[in-house]
Amino acid sequence: MKKFGIVALVLMMGVGSAFASSISVPWFLDYAEVGAGFPPNAGITTLVYLKSNVDEQMELAIEYFNANGEALGAVNPNPNLDTNTFFIAPNSALAFRPVRIDPAPNTVVPWTGENGNDGGQEGAQGLLVPIRPATGTGNIYNGSITISWVGGANDIQGMVVFAGETLSYAHLLPPGN
Repeated sequence: MKKFGIVALVLMMGVGSAFASSISVPWFLDYAEVGAGFPPNAGITTLVYLKSNVDEQMELAIEYFNANGEALGAVNPNPNLDTNTFFIAPNSALAFRPVRIDPAPNTVVPWTGENGNDGGQEGAQGLLVPIRPATGTGNIYNGSITISWVGGANDIQGMVVFAGETLSYAHLLPPGN
């Protein structure tokens, strides 16, 4: 009976626990102008795609890092918010640019009411993902990203796409911890 009590206690603790998971973009470069199209007419555009595999809205946190691995934080694109978090709707997908706020056609920017650009790439959910802060001097259009959430490692899937004038490629992002 004593063993049953210990097993029951362990199971209750396991069921009540939440696990933190993450996905990382090992490197991005995103310096094409807003509305440059895809592939862009000049420069390089990076798009990070995230797909929710759960039946409820999820809150995610994002952090950017420079080439030396120094944490840079994140800047919420909505000037009324100061947080590095964003939401993804149940079973939906979003795409975002790590450095630019680049609303797609027929997408309204929620905090300004303005319509998107002809060559824009971000939909309504993607616009709400915090971007890389402009820190230091020189090129601020690159870095790495860690996106984390409370839940299982397979709750979110991801892909990163790089596009330039002459070359484009993509790869899946494996689950983190």
